[in-house]
Amino acid sequence: MKTYKLTEYKIRSLPQNALKASKNIDQPSHDAIQNFITINSSSPNLERDSIRFTSERICSQCSKCLSPNKPPMGIPPVLGKGNVEAKLMLVGEAPGEWEILKKEPFIGPAGQELNQALKFHKLDRDKDLYISNAIKCRPTRYSEFDSTKLVGRKPSGDELANCKSFISAEIEIVSPEVIILLGQSAYEQVTSQPIGSHFTPLVGSEDLLNYKSWDGTDRSAILLTTWHPSYILRKETKKEQNEIRKDIDKTIKRAKEILGI
Repeated sequence: MKTYKLTEYKIRSLPQNALKASKNIDQPSHDAIQNFITINSSSPNLERDSIRFTSERICSQCSKCLSPNKPPMGIPPVLGKGNVEAKLMLVGEAPGEWEILKKEPFIGPAGQELNQALKFHKLDRDKDLYISNAIKCRPTRYSEFDSTKLVGRKPSGDELANCKSFISAEIEIVSPEVIILLGQSAYEQVTSQPIGSHFTPLVGSEDLLNYKSWDGTDRSAILLTTWHPSYILRKETKKEQNEIRKDIDKTIKRAKEILGI
């Protein structure tokens, strides 16, 4: 059986300097790749999963957002999780404190809100979809109440730009037909359109993303935009919280209609 070198496969979305850097990363053995595929893919494809393996190794060694002049990012990065052959992909903002600890996206309080919505629509996180974030590290700032404590914040434009190639690579690899964009950062990252403070009118909107799949074929995905589930937690009244839940529910329902599931 052929031993694949991970750098044999071109990841179109990853910058050339990142690909060059990957040659300096210790290349995993064929057995390591196979083990990775067995754990992470319900239907293995050596070429596709080798590309994924390479992109995740590059992401894990990225240090673009690290700076001595600002609070440290949450390390290590939290990568996407789910079925890499799913027709449905969800993109959020960034990992939080719980996600950094468990190394899995959407498992904190906002993740619990999302889980309830998915469960209501009979969608299995591991089988029916793939979940990731606009950036892979936790953006932090020092608390205004405790100068020694780090708290989460919205990703900066530079941080989104630094992680753009990785979310693009994930889209190539998963090749979804529908992508649900959870919040402003996800919208700006996937569409490459900064929108400032004008996110609310986009909730419930549909758009089209054209891209090339991991195997070079031309693909397109319908983009469905809704609130990030953490927005529910920021609302003070049950009425406001339920309005946000209804919007998220409508978006998931629309995704299922498009996919016929």
